[in-house]
Amino acid sequence: MGLQLFPPRLPLHCQGRTRMKAHTISDAFRRCIGEREVSFAFFTTYSFEPDFFELEVIPLLLGDQALSSQDEIRYVQLQALMQDKARRFAVAHDVDVFNPAAGSRLEVDYLPIRVGNGCQHSKLAILVVQGEDDDAPVIVLAAGSFNLTKAGWWDNIEVGHFVELRATRAPGNVLEPLRRALQFFQAATPTPALNGIVEVQAGWSPSADDPDCSFYFSGAAPERLAFLDFIHQHLRAPSAAKASGTLEIISPFFGETPTCGSTQELMSEFATVRLLLPYDEERRALVDPAVFSAFHVDQWCDWAGHWHNSHKVHDKPFRRLHAKIFQGLGKRPWQFVGSVNFSHKAFQVNVESGFLLQGRDLVPLLAPSPVSLSGFAADPGLQTAEPLDGLTMPVLRLAYDWESQVLEVTAQQSISGDLVLLDSSQCSIGTLGFDRAGQIAQPLPALREQLQRSSLLNVRWQSGTDRVERWLMVSQYNIYRRPSHLPAMDLQSLLRLFIEMRLSKKISQFGELARQLLSRRRANDVVDEQLSEMVDEGEGRSFFSEFSQVNSAFWQLERTLALAEADGNHKKLAYYLAGCQPDSLQAMLDSVKDGGRDEETLVVRYLTLVSMQSVLNRYPGHSCVTLVRGVEAVITELENDELLGHLDEAEGRRFLDWFRAQFQRPLSAANSRKKDVSHAADQ
Repeated sequence: MGLQLFPPRLPLHCQGRTRMKAHTISDAFRRCIGEREVSFAFFTTYSFEPDFFELEVIPLLLGDQALSSQDEIRYVQLQALMQDKARRFAVAHDVDVFNPAAGSRLEVDYLPIRVGNGCQHSKLAILVVQGEDDDAPVIVLAAGSFNLTKAGWWDNIEVGHFVELRATRAPGNVLEPLRRALQFFQAATPTPALNGIVEVQAGWSPSADDPDCSFYFSGAAPERLAFLDFIHQHLRAPSAAKASGTLEIISPFFGETPTCGSTQELMSEFATVRLLLPYDEERRALVDPAVFSAFHVDQWCDWAGHWHNSHKVHDKPFRRLHAKIFQGLGKRPWQFVGSVNFSHKAFQVNVESGFLLQGRDLVPLLAPSPVSLSGFAADPGLQTAEPLDGLTMPVLRLAYDWESQVLEVTAQQSISGDLVLLDSSQCSIGTLGFDRAGQIAQPLPALREQLQRSSLLNVRWQSGTDRVERWLMVSQYNIYRRPSHLPAMDLQSLLRLFIEMRLSKKISQFGELARQLLSRRRANDVVDEQLSEMVDEGEGRSFFSEFSQVNSAFWQLERTLALAEADGNHKKLAYYLAGCQPDSLQAMLDSVKDGGRDEETLVVRYLTLVSMQSVLNRYPGHSCVTLVRGVEAVITELENDELLGHLDEAEGRRFLDWFRAQFQRPLSAANSRKKDVSHAADQ
């Protein structure tokens, strides 16, 4: 019992309990993570919406920060928050139903899978969170019916269960099947996120089985554990109890008439079988008429009285049923929650998962009721992304590195044929030829323009005379080198960001500045703020006050970079020194150049450039050569065209050389770890 974060009663782990406000899967994850940092996260899903995952699920993994509600700004904030989390999050999804309307924007591994004659249908979340008071890390394992979609996490009636595992408490009947799951997905889709999770639990010894909670992971092919075999292995009820008790089944999909096979076998073990009849908003049954006719009418039920209105909320009187629950009522009641539908493929073929819960009192979920249907609705379900006949697209994982401009294509198995990459006009961007190969990496700078707009890429697979086309999503690495979608910030805004490097404050300030910029882009008559506004009210404008503002900004940046170097955090160094994001040094150079020859901003522009040059010289191994040369060129231009005119002709150049040498002396304070508040570099 010590494993469960949530009691296994249906009201607490079934999404959508009250009429006033729906409990969502997001609420459950927020509650189980709490204030703890998530180090690694691996999700599996059947259907998948990458934009929902990035905009709504990833924020929960990053501390549930207060982010902008505007998608464009939210993405920029999330990218800043993920500086230290690149490739630590991953999602495995079934490739044959993945037909996205939007692509990804963040540095996450997206892993397509095809499973023999079945599908990847399990819905898992495996998180590594830091234990309280810097204790050893903990693994949070969640399994249920919820896909990584808006409907799955927010709208549908879903079910899920969470457990925690740690080195001192890892029951064998949960840890061992978890290890089987990790091995299965590592073999199919290796990723750093899985490696991190495996490393955490590698040295754990299984503790005694938990009699009340067993984890189910089916696997696939010859090693697959059938659903009924798992149930029989772990139920404590004696075999003599067959044909007694009541079986309740809640399933939105029924694959075939239950006249034989494992579904019929399960029903035969109980005296009474009750099935929840799913229906749509017009009370049309969401079940095939042949399946409906195969059951006695008394077996089709509705929710029991105390559950009847529990899944309705004031603005959504009808919510689609997607939960999958098997509940055995009798002397020793049990309940299974997970991804398993009441069908042969779910029992015998698909990759499935869930939890078997025992050792507690259970109340009936269903009750017989007169069926008042208006007919049957053809439930379209999920449309496959593959053609019904002809050539099938191989399972391909595409990953583009913005730094090296290399596209890596990995196939689930060795293949032969040509993969043609197409732009929006159906013209070829490039062709990759496979000759019994499983992986190809090829420089493709031409992809930059295409991927700036979207990570969705139309491809054509040709093998012999056959060909097939479909959209694939490209995972993106080192996205700090990807040009930003936001307009450039003015120099004042950038200096303000650098002065305030605390993560929470910076994210909030970043969002506000970005909002202003987007508004400004739509109103051309509004001019940028003046740099003079940075000076405290009442303080006279002078070289020293402007020096103070620039110096403060770069002191904070220096401190962040020094701590990143000490921690070996090369990603953070590259973000600022070689990146293309709105708060990078490249963006700062662009803002200086865009500022023109405004004499009022001359001092600030010059001090900023000299400070940038100092920072870049201090970290030559992490700087962009093009940026270094650009800064040098702008400094020379500014000195020759603007500054020397204000200085003594004979001594002006000598003074500037002396000033730059003195200004760029190292700041010893930058390496100090003493601090009064936490900074982004420390998190």
